Amino acid sequence: MKKLKYSQVLHSCLLQSSTNYSAKIPQSLHLILSILFYGPYHMYLNLPNENKKIIDFISKECYIIILFDAFGRYLEYRNLAEMGTNDEIRKNIVETSRKIFAKFGFKKTTMWDIANSVSKAKSTIYHYFKSKNDIFKAVIEKEFYMLKQRILKSINAVAEPERKIYLYTITKINGAKEFNNLYSVILNEYSNEYVFLKGVIEKIKEEEIMVLRNIIEEGIKTGKFFINNIESVVDSIFFTIKGLEIQSQLSNGFKLSSEKIDNVVKLIIHGITKK
Repeated sequence: MKKLKYSQVLHSCLLQSSTNYSAKIPQSLHLILSILFYGPYHMYLNLPNENKKIIDFISKECYIIILFDAFGRYLEYRNLAEMGTNDEIRKNIVETSRKIFAKFGFKKTTMWDIANSVSKAKSTIYHYFKSKNDIFKAVIEKEFYMLKQRILKSINAVAEPERKIYLYTITKINGAKEFNNLYSVILNEYSNEYVFLKGVIEKIKEEEIMVLRNIIEEGIKTGKFFINNIESVVDSIFFTIKGLEIQSQLSNGFKLSSEKIDNVVKLIIHGITKK
């Protein structure tokens, strides 16, 4: 509701009452304004009865409108008070939604589920996110950010580029245990269900490939790796590791043991190591 100023409220009331008091209101307008907003009560008592009737009528007409105006002011004040916590509310929605999506899946989760879990009205959720798709997109971005930070922390803790590739692979595969939503997208990225995530998926690929590229370039500079076509090799390693990620999530098929992961990583490193 658009907030009304007191002057607008009074003007509206005067217009409404103009039918009955069209001749008297203009003559008494200054006096009415003084009494309603500035004058003490005893001034009202000393007024002629005709002026009292005008003021009484305006007071009754204004009552509901002033209530709405006061409520509008309250909402405005409350919104200003909550402005500083908007980021916290948004983060809480995303973090809580992570758990709900992981438990029920994207398709079965509803906006009501999310609203109930964060103890907010559904309208409040829509204030921060346009749809369930937008919330899920924020969840995927958050989980990838967390995974990427974990990868960078692990590979930056060692100096050898061969070791970095191994830690990159292991950290990504182990991430599937915690980042359920992200890996559900990795498994089903070509599904129509996740068409709205196309841009996010492409961005994730670019950032993952960039991390791998940095490791490979570091290995070339230190003389550990010998590669003619960096782009081709980086893409090949990326999709090989992606295959391991997908296999680690499948309930059927062969069990992906740490030994098998080690063997794949050794093959990768052997293929690019300078002889």
